[in-house]
Amino acid sequence: MLILLAPDFDASPSSYQRLAELTGLVVYDLKNRVRTGSWSLLKTLGDLAEATELADTLRGNGFHACLVDPEFAHHPQRKIVKLDALELKPDHLVLFLQGRAMDIPYQALLTIVRGEVRLGRHQPRSGRSSSSSMRALAPSAAEVAVFRETFSAGTEEAFAGADLHFHTVLWAARIDSRGFDFSLLPEPTGNLAEDLRRLTELIAERASVRVDESIRKSSLASFAGRPPPMRSMSLPPGASHRIEEKDDFQFSAYSRLVAEAERQAKPKLTAS
Repeated sequence: MLILLAPDFDASPSSYQRLAELTGLVVYDLKNRVRTGSWSLLKTLGDLAEATELADTLRGNGFHACLVDPEFAHHPQRKIVKLDALELKPDHLVLFLQGRAMDIPYQALLTIVRGEVRLGRHQPRSGRSSSSSMRALAPSAAEVAVFRETFSAGTEEAFAGADLHFHTVLWAARIDSRGFDFSLLPEPTGNLAEDLRRLTELIAERASVRVDESIRKSSLASFAGRPPPMRSMSLPPGASHRIEEKDDFQFSAYSRLVAEAERQAKPKLTAS
């Protein structure tokens, strides 16, 4: 289980010292793991009872901690669906996806995760790179052309993206800035990353939710960057067996984990 600390951690010397006493970790290590403003991975424990006890202890000492199952990072039911278009109404969103229009009240929005999506990251690699299997070859012109084409196709493509997560459903709607129509903004700049930032901030303000853009600094992102386990690729009966050919496993996994943490912590953070 993942033990996460909420973004409201104050990062004071006394808080780090208290965390060290409760977790058995040294302050230096904690400062690398836990930072204010982002969800932080404090500890990973395999025993559920031990993880639950530590999380309860942290909460009893005033820290906003939650437990998140690492399986959620690649869970097949937590799909991410590309958003075709979006409309902002006075009291609700209109989502256009997969040929349908959906009215979503702003109150149903849980959180927004924004960042750079890098397609092709952590795709399975074929073949072996062992030096024992290498031979000196003189490739032909045709082989060189194939190599160049394969290398070009395998390079990462990056774009600004954002996932909209909801209280009521497990799937998320992704805004892909490359083909998104930002004309709904009062004065779109033409800079895709900037327009995405402005749009998500506008939605977040109306829905009173947090925009997470901490994937570059959060310790949780390092865990999310691990390749998905093979068991996560098995789908439940009746589910679609279509798997996206290109995806950013780290961003998608990070996005799902943040959403689950927000889902668990929302009532606690609101009440405090």
